[in-house]
Amino acid sequence: MTVPPAKGELSFKPGQPTLIATSTKGTCAGRDALGTGMYYNARAGGDGIDRFTVSARLATGETVTRDFEVRIEQ
Repeated sequence: MTVPPAKGELSFKPGQPTLIATSTKGTCAGRDALGTGMYYNARAGGDGIDRFTVSARLATGETVTRDFEVRIEQ
């Protein structure tokens, strides 16, 4: 994790099944794969918007960084 969330906790669980929505070359889109699940849990009393940044290494060895925004609703 590059920038942690301010209002919650982020956890990662490897070996989670997923469906690939898009891929760089388009050859993997629509296929099932195992990956690392990312789970966000807001802290008690948290509200509004929380943001965080995650970097991950792809199977090709390159690193990809993504920014996330989560809306916390009570």
